[in-house]
Amino acid sequence: MSLLILLFFVALPPDRVQGIETLEIGKSLIQGTFESGEFVPIERMADPKAATWYIRLKANQYKTGATYGESWGLVPNVPLGQGRCFYDYLVRWITEDRLVFQPDHDVLFVKTLTQRDRVWAGDPVNRVAIHNYVKGAFSRYAAMSIPPQTLRSMFVTYLNQVGASEAELEAAAAAMHHSRATQRSYYDHQDKVSKMQPILTLHQQLMAGQSAQPDAAETAFPFTAGGWVDYRRLSDSQLRQLIQQLKRSCQETVAN
Repeated sequence: MSLLILLFFVALPPDRVQGIETLEIGKSLIQGTFESGEFVPIERMADPKAATWYIRLKANQYKTGATYGESWGLVPNVPLGQGRCFYDYLVRWITEDRLVFQPDHDVLFVKTLTQRDRVWAGDPVNRVAIHNYVKGAFSRYAAMSIPPQTLRSMFVTYLNQVGASEAELEAAAAAMHHSRATQRSYYDHQDKVSKMQPILTLHQQLMAGQSAQPDAAETAFPFTAGGWVDYRRLSDSQLRQLIQQLKRSCQETVAN
């Protein structure tokens, strides 16, 4: 589950914690495809094996929903090594591992522990737990504490520093549900998915290691007085290094 939580923040443009916390199987996390601008669920597809995962959030399920309305986003099936991909682990969690905790709800991520006299296993996770899962992964594999909100800022900063196109920057704003002057409050479902495709393509290229490699000589990462990584002062090479470290952390989590 830790791997999946991390992947939802790094395999696609990072959303707010609320968007991940409220994911529900068959409701906001669904399988299917688009045909002629209309969503076709997996149950109605001629070839169910060709189904893609999508995140569909209603206006009341994310912070800026009142402005932008219902949101659709594609979940890319990024490769994770050892012949496995994002979808392999997502399906396994939904159909096998998650059921061990006997949840009585459809929320994707559940608590996996008990404490004292109260049984928490199977309850929906909250945003504090998700926040800690992400920070813990970075602390373990990258030796620095990076919360989800900082990932969002780092991602946008990196896009600007590598010269992302206007289409990619606009797509990033749409995918991450934050304000941009060129955005509009409502698009039909197919337009939303098409609008996000440039940033999804770019992000998959970064995850696949097709971006430039870090410079050979790296300086120490800058930190704030509070001990957080000061992402605003990171150089291009340091940002690329962080992305590579994150990719390696995902692969190491898979291996373990």
